[in-house]
Amino acid sequence: MCNTRFKTETGKEMHGQLLVNEENKEWVGAPVHIWGAKTSLGLGTISAVDLETSNGLLITINDRTEGESFCKPGDSGAMVCATDRRERTLYAVAMLVGKLESLCYDSTNTTVQQPRNNVTYCATLLDKVFTVLGEHYDSIFMLYTGDSGPK
Repeated sequence: MCNTRFKTETGKEMHGQLLVNEENKEWVGAPVHIWGAKTSLGLGTISAVDLETSNGLLITINDRTEGESFCKPGDSGAMVCATDRRERTLYAVAMLVGKLESLCYDSTNTTVQQPRNNVTYCATLLDKVFTVLGEHYDSIFMLYTGDSGPK
């Protein structure tokens, strides 16, 4: 049987609710987490919700704790989740794309990797992805919530 639930930071399994577009900007600074294929638990913070692409809206995420990576190579596709303070509601926020590789240039125009504390990851917001897929396939995409209706 397929497990249709996501895990909270404490490992509690819950059905997710879709974070809808109107609420996205309010989540900047919010803590998020993943349970990835390579990362048992990744902790991050939403740093921006404003990268519009043809495939939807991307968010950026930074490591929540210095020295602990939010994700590792192989975690792409993991669900980025958040909960309310009491862990009563779990939100399926986005799908992880991966680490943004940004380069700096020094005075000799040579590329230099940015320092570790500037690590940023990107993920695509699920409500936007579901909208794009729905228009492309003339269908309705939604999260399974364990009950009879979409959330």
